Amino acid sequence: AQVFGSKILCVFENPVHSSNCASIIAFGIMSFFGFECSACKPSDPATSTVKVSLDHIAQEQEQGQMDQKHKESTELHAKLAEDAEREREQERLVREKAEEEARERAREAELARMEEERLLEQQRLFEQARAAEEERQLREALEASRREAEAAAAAAAAAAAEKERQHKEQELLAQERKAAVSAFLKKAGFAAVNTAKKSMMSSTYALHKAAEAGDDKLVAMLLEEGAVLGQKNSSGKTAAQVAEKKNKNGSHAKVLEILSSISTPGAKCGGA
Repeated sequence: AQVFGSKILCVFENPVHSSNCASIIAFGIMSFFGFECSACKPSDPATSTVKVSLDHIAQEQEQGQMDQKHKESTELHAKLAEDAEREREQERLVREKAEEEARERAREAELARMEEERLLEQQRLFEQARAAEEERQLREALEASRREAEAAAAAAAAAAAEKERQHKEQELLAQERKAAVSAFLKKAGFAAVNTAKKSMMSSTYALHKAAEAGDDKLVAMLLEEGAVLGQKNSSGKTAAQVAEKKNKNGSHAKVLEILSSISTPGAKCGGA
């Protein structure tokens, strides 16, 4: 049996047979609705019967529309869920900030209360010090307090000085690191830490170059300067894979140790 849909395509794709196909289409429609033309009725119905599956086509279209609506509904629900989660996270952050501020205010209030109590106690001791013995005891207490304050001030000053020294040392190390990395990038022909250097059909990164050379200090400095650990060269290799390939008798062991420690959660590079 011939399919009615293929006859419709014949009218548009082959205009030469459009007249014949149009007659077949008309006959098929009449047959679908139960009408027959005695003048054009074929002598062999078994070979000329035309069937139109309009219900099937309508069902497919309806199913397609339902699938599209289901997809759009799923995407909408996913977006709404994501927005709700984001809003809950923002609310949580706001709530935590408010709680921290409340705790800070409570700490400040407690410190103020303690300071007030200390002043009241000092006043009480001062009043008791009117007598000679009490006054002597008070002077000794005040002297001890002064010495403790001076010691505490000296310790605080020493701690501040040490902190400042460490800060300057870190700044100096950072400057030296930046200078060393800049010199390496310039010498090796890299425009930036995470900018690939291309040559012919290949490309590589500064971290790959340092790892390949087995320069563990330079690898650490590049990572400190923001080199992306998981970057891959044109061969699809990471810096760690390049170092592993070059490792002979532990020649690149330190480089591999640094790269593996950075890939471990919570680990930090050994640089300043």
